[in-house]
Amino acid sequence: MHGALFLAQLPAYAKNVLGGDESSVILLLLATFIVGIGAGSLLCAKFVRHKPERSLALVLPGCNAALGIMGYQCLPELRCKGNNG
Repeated sequence: MHGALFLAQLPAYAKNVLGGDESSVILLLLATFIVGIGAGSLLCAKFVRHKPERSLALVLPGCNAALGIMGYQCLPELRCKGNNG
C-alpha cells in the first residue's frame, strides 16, 4: 500500500517538482523504484537466511514509514503552505 501511494504520485512529482516531461522522467523514477524494491528484497532474504521471522514484520514497516517521513522533510516544496490571507 505504501508503495502504491508513492507510485500514484510519481507523475505529478516528475512534472511539478523535477520540471521534466512525464514520459522520460517517470521512466527513470520507475526504474529506480523497481531496482530499490529488488535490492531491498534481496537484502531482507539475506538477513533472514530464507527463514521467515515475525520480528521483521514489525520492524520493516516502521523503517519504511521513517524513510517516507524523512523524504517528506527533505522536500519543503511538497509541504502544504496553508492559507495566509
